[in-house]
This record gives sequence, C-alpha cells and structure tokens, in this order.
Amino acid sequence: MVALLARLTGVDDVQALASEQFKAKSKQLASLSANQLANGDCKTFCIDASDGAALTVGFGVIETTDDEVILRRQAELLPELRSLRREKKIDLLFLAVVNIVALKSKLLCCGPAEQA
Repeated sequence: MVALLARLTGVDDVQALASEQFKAKSKQLASLSANQLANGDCKTFCIDASDGAALTVGFGVIETTDDEVILRRQAELLPELRSLRREKKIDLLFLAVVNIVALKSKLLCCGPAEQA
C-alpha cells in the first residue's frame, strides 16, 4: 500500500517523508501543556482482583522521536499525573514515553503505589 501511495503522490523517499512527519509530531508535542500530554492518549482499565476488589488503572502513551524533550518536563508532568489520578478516581496511573526511533520507553510513575 505504501508503494502504491508513494507512486500516486510522487514521493520518492518514503523513509525521509516518515522521518519529517515524526519530527513534526515531536515538535508539536513539545508545545503541549503538561495536562494535554497527560490526557492525550490515556486509557483506563478496570481490573478485578481475586479477592473481589477492583482497581482502575490508567495508562498513557506519548510516542516521539525525541523523548528527552518530554522527559525534561517530568517536574511538571508528575504533579499533573497525580492531579489526573485524583480527578478521574484512578487507582494507578502510568505514562510511557516511547522513542519510536530508538525503540525504547521510559515509564513515569506518579506515586509509590505505581512504583510498587
């Protein structure tokens, strides 16, 4: 499908185009507020434990080509994650910062329960 679309649009170097698109997305992410980053791709899941208790787990993902831009903002992201956890009544909340070029992820944990 990529080959067909590249031919139809006259794109000679698909990898270069993809690289430019990823850079543009990373640049846009850098301009978002901590709240927008924390809420952007956050999904919640309900987990039933064997003892009958239920936990609500939130998991957010930020995909970027430059994870350091996001990771440098931990000081503002962690309080935002804590606030989001309280606001949405989430028991555990995680935020993964994924570098799609280096194929590595860092997981931000907003409290001791998440770290455990």
